[in-house]
Amino acid sequence: MLFLHGRCVPLQKKQRQKSIVYPSIPSSIAPVPHCEDLPIPKPPTLESFSSASASEEECKDADFDEASTSKEPRFPNQKEMDDLIRSMRLTKEYAELLTSRLKEWHLLDPTCKVTKYRKRHLSFASFFSQFRNLILCAIAQTYLDFLTKLE
Repeated sequence: MLFLHGRCVPLQKKQRQKSIVYPSIPSSIAPVPHCEDLPIPKPPTLESFSSASASEEECKDADFDEASTSKEPRFPNQKEMDDLIRSMRLTKEYAELLTSRLKEWHLLDPTCKVTKYRKRHLSFASFFSQFRNLILCAIAQTYLDFLTKLE
């Protein structure tokens, strides 16, 4: 019994759930007949895979560079670091931190400079001017020409 708003309400008995009826699909439950013309298939063996594979000369790709798969460590130079930092869109601080850590672990070309990113904004500073809290692109066309030269 259940009491709702001061009244006694009898509970209904749970209805029986209907049993699930699965469809009878002959192709999924009937056995597949086999005879001499249609024998039971045998799974391939490991030897059949190795003998079926093409030889190394046939698999050579003209565009593939085997030197890039070498196990030797590769030390990026300054240009490659600049490309990496640009593609990762790192700020000056994070670019300097990454370069510093890689240099510390001897994973960079010795010619790479850690401090290169500190002043990277100076090449763009001449195109902008600041008036109070507003920053303006003073000579927009010259700035766009400069950007196309960088690419």
